[in-house]
Amino acid sequence: MTNTSKPGSTEVWWVDTRTAGASLDQFAQETGVLSAQDIEGRSDESRRTRIILRFALSRYGDKDLVLCPIEAAAAGRPFLLDPDGPSFSISHSGDHIAVAIAADGPVGIDIERIRQIKMSTKRQLQIANQARAHGIDAAIDAEAAADGDEFLSLWTKLEALGKARGDGIGAVLTELKTQHNEATANLFSKVGSATIQVRSLLLTTELAGALVTADSKGTHDVYEVPNDLSVLLAQFETNCSH
Repeated sequence: MTNTSKPGSTEVWWVDTRTAGASLDQFAQETGVLSAQDIEGRSDESRRTRIILRFALSRYGDKDLVLCPIEAAAAGRPFLLDPDGPSFSISHSGDHIAVAIAADGPVGIDIERIRQIKMSTKRQLQIANQARAHGIDAAIDAEAAADGDEFLSLWTKLEALGKARGDGIGAVLTELKTQHNEATANLFSKVGSATIQVRSLLLTTELAGALVTADSKGTHDVYEVPNDLSVLLAQFETNCSH
């Protein structure tokens, strides 16, 4: 799906590098969107994640924003140095990469290749029960949530929450242990002053995924990054000329 209008909601851009990796590399060479910071010491996966992010930023029609430096907060969450720039979150699993970008408000994304998680059933059930008590996947029975794909889906939600909050999955798992009451009611419903939504995200049958956004955004749009170099370049130029 091709998108040529400026983003009005949270956008998710994803790619399968088995089919698009070479085009992404060539796109970066021809456009010069990557800085030395985006390249040096990075794996192909990490570098291509930056390419997708830079492409997604072009949707805002500002070439300076596309090239904006990126820093990391104390807990590791990356952010643009432009204080007026959008929020973003990244995730990769296997051959897949996903980037979520929001004009304002918190955003977190996680994707996981469908697989068996190396965690005891007892621990999975414990996490599922704790999450359910706090209203995360409350509609799913804890026994079911601790079974295979259901737990992986829950896990992506917890990972995405950690990214949106900026403190990571470890802090989320620690806070899940707290008793749900009036004092802790907003632990997983707000990030700062923003009310958030935690949603499942289906990109491909190979992946489980989740997206966390500000409630006011309401919807999100999902786009697969074009794997044809000429289409990728044309869309980038159109975006930057707006």
